[in-house]
Amino acid sequence: MKITSKRTGMGMLSMGQTLMIMAGVLAWCAVALIMWFVGIPLWLIVGAMCLISGSIAVVAAVFIFDHARFERSATWVKYFIRTMRGKTIVHQLTMDIESIRAISPIVRVHDDGLVECTDNRYMAVFRYHPAGNRKEGIEELTRSVEKFVDSLTSDVWVSFHFSHAVDNSVAVEDMFLKQMNRPGLSIASKTHLLGMYEHITSRSKTRTTTAFLMCVRFGEFKNAGLAHRAMQSHTPGMLKALQAAGVYANLLMSEDQVVHELKQFAVLEEI
Repeated sequence: MKITSKRTGMGMLSMGQTLMIMAGVLAWCAVALIMWFVGIPLWLIVGAMCLISGSIAVVAAVFIFDHARFERSATWVKYFIRTMRGKTIVHQLTMDIESIRAISPIVRVHDDGLVECTDNRYMAVFRYHPAGNRKEGIEELTRSVEKFVDSLTSDVWVSFHFSHAVDNSVAVEDMFLKQMNRPGLSIASKTHLLGMYEHITSRSKTRTTTAFLMCVRFGEFKNAGLAHRAMQSHTPGMLKALQAAGVYANLLMSEDQVVHELKQFAVLEEI
């Protein structure tokens, strides 16, 4: 007879849980028989089997009877076995640096974000974000940036780039849908969220996103070590001066980030 839950009507134990419990019982019996045939004293067998029984009960209560935890444990074991056998290989999405060498003289990107170009030239690439809650207008921001550029030494060159692109993401819409489907949410809250969701999705105006890029060229150096020193010498002061001007910049560290940003801006410039 199948045991079912009074609330859901579903079986209380899945096939996998049942097999694990049966395997534990069979293993317990096998250990007892082996110890008996080996000739271990009866009192020692009884003590050992009690200890094993308690361990099996704890494992069953923690990892087997809880269906969700059992499924997570089973999935972990499956992937662990596949990893040991070399079958779980995660291929990361990377961008080939060769794809932008036709539009940018990049040779390689070092681990700390230093970009090495042809003819022993070095630079760094930043994504910058003007403060969104500025009271000043664009003219004030432009004057602040010009003041920052004028403060740079003659051996450092800086260029600012920005682009607008159509934003087809639906992250905001998905967030409202997720909130509306939360269990236990009141009708009033769902109605309020639905109104906001319909307001966003009913807008016919195309949504755009703006990307800002800053390239800093440090000049020519005999080797990467000297270029590293120059970058470490200039970067902290530049970031502090930019922050004072209301511009917040982040250094792109990996090769994928640098290639992706430069390639995206090159495509937008062609358009």
